[in-house]
Amino acid sequence: MKTGIVILNYNNFDDTINCIKSVDKFCLGEELIITIVDNGSKNNSCHEISSFLNHSDKEYEVLDTSNLFTPQKKQVVLIKSNENLGYAKGNNLGVQFLIQQNVEYILILNNDILLTNNLIEPLRDALVKKPKIGLISPILLNNNNEIDHNCCRINPTEKILILESLKFLNIKIINKYLERKYLFKTNPDLIHQKIVNCDIISGACMMAKTNTWKRLKGFDENTFLYYEENILFEKLAKLNLNMSILNSTSAIHLGAKSTKKIVNAEILSIELESLLYYMKTYRSMSTLSIILIKGIRLFQIFILRIYNLLKKQN
Repeated sequence: MKTGIVILNYNNFDDTINCIKSVDKFCLGEELIITIVDNGSKNNSCHEISSFLNHSDKEYEVLDTSNLFTPQKKQVVLIKSNENLGYAKGNNLGVQFLIQQNVEYILILNNDILLTNNLIEPLRDALVKKPKIGLISPILLNNNNEIDHNCCRINPTEKILILESLKFLNIKIINKYLERKYLFKTNPDLIHQKIVNCDIISGACMMAKTNTWKRLKGFDENTFLYYEENILFEKLAKLNLNMSILNSTSAIHLGAKSTKKIVNAEILSIELESLLYYMKTYRSMSTLSIILIKGIRLFQIFILRIYNLLKKQN
């Protein structure tokens, strides 16, 4: 069964190369097409990735966005975008290319994922045996071998979405309440189940049948970054499909602890834009709640910009 893998790269060729190495190490014998999408990197990512591939035993092809729909027989394809398209649109380039190559399954991998076993076969088998599963993920661990709780979440309630906007206050009672969205925290015994049905899995590592990607029409490209998995949950629900975790296999997510520590006004503005789109398009939320969330987040962005301005002056 031919499986396609999409790995999105942006200015971080070291992680991308290590991700590919881990796939090579643990997925021997699999019929794969590895599709690397360089999302308009500003460094020498394409050169470094090409150099790595030149020294490997893999045949590869470099494509730009104008010739994605020609049949390829290479094991690895590097797609070069001239601009940073964001998570959704960047991954969709790879998904659309792989659909044209007639793969049967498509696995989305963040470039900071490291495989520690052949997770492709068990994920594929679970999709075959459980037709109601639309997207499936292994359990994700951070580099300390602890569970990345973001890999298995409930669909956030309106109250949770409001309280998430207050996280920057670092109030203990709010932080404690927000832990309710993490299923492995609220119910640790779930780790002993082979398959855990949850609302939202991590976009860092997830597989679906190619036909499911077609029915979903890929990722919603109206978001640049953040809330892509929440939107996938809503789209899957309309197809009467769900997301699941396969606990019998795992992968390491190197960014599990570090990503959310990167906080600046630009990132927060991008997150707010995605959140507003998600709430208005996919959630039946009150106008008051949306205004409240927007106001709180704009206040945080304003305070952060003032703080950074004062810091520069000093």
